[in-house]
Amino acid sequence: MVSFVISVRSDIAEARNTEIRASNILRMHREFNRFNNRVVFGESVIEAILYYAHSGIEIAVDNSGGGVSNFHTNRQIALANPSFTDLAWLLPRFPPNARFRAFLVYDGTDPRPITTVQDSVRRSSDVTGIKFVNTGTR
Repeated sequence: MVSFVISVRSDIAEARNTEIRASNILRMHREFNRFNNRVVFGESVIEAILYYAHSGIEIAVDNSGGGVSNFHTNRQIALANPSFTDLAWLLPRFPPNARFRAFLVYDGTDPRPITTVQDSVRRSSDVTGIKFVNTGTR
């Protein structure tokens, strides 16, 4: 009888954990869907940098097509370089008319070499970065 109760309790806990994980995955996909292999513009890049720089999301920008050097930041870099989250510093580097292709980066992969959608991503993967590739202007 005791083993039956323990077994049922374990099954209920496992079901609840699965439900929580599914809810977190849905929340993450809703939050990051606008960056999932989509064209965005300079203001969206700045918004992502300002919003995610001090979180666990790593941001990389291949700005070589825009005449400005590449950009990379994460929590540690943003804390060491406060100018990376200063709007006055960001605006000239990512003008509103600059067009970027955004890609999500999963499971701790370094976003800097990413240039296309990651192929072997499971639906349960965690988003850990966003890569922006400059594709010209509007």
